Amino acid sequence: MLSPRLTLAVTALTTALAVSACSGSDDDPGSQADPSNTKAPESQADCDATVKLTDAVDASWSGPGFVITGGGNQAFYKTSKGQKSVSIIPGRDDEPATPIVTVGKTTFTVQPGQGTADVDPDGGGAEVDADATATKKGKNVTVHVVATFDC
Repeated sequence: MLSPRLTLAVTALTTALAVSACSGSDDDPGSQADPSNTKAPESQADCDATVKLTDAVDASWSGPGFVITGGGNQAFYKTSKGQKSVSIIPGRDDEPATPIVTVGKTTFTVQPGQGTADVDPDGGGAEVDADATATKKGKNVTVHVVATFDC
């Protein structure tokens, strides 16, 4: 003879499966995702990057970089060598794209309106020629960055 608990558990499981399988019509337009609400998937592409840093930091390199596009944002660019990197954060609305230089634990940021940052929002490439500033030991420190991303 079957246990009453086992019979009750099997009955509850069967009922739950039957109810979840009949949750609505496939023809019901309210049950389908609205494609206008979805964002484009992010994609990453390789770039050739050239960087020259002067003033507070003296470094240069040519090599690989990348760009990430999609996801509803503009393009994000980055290249690095060792503990040094140059990134370009996408702008939004009236805000311009922001170049950022990282050297070790110090992050230098280009302030809006300083220098030039010509950035293709579709990921085709970017050029930066600007001063980036950081505060180190209570003093402002500046590095001049010239960078090109060819994607």
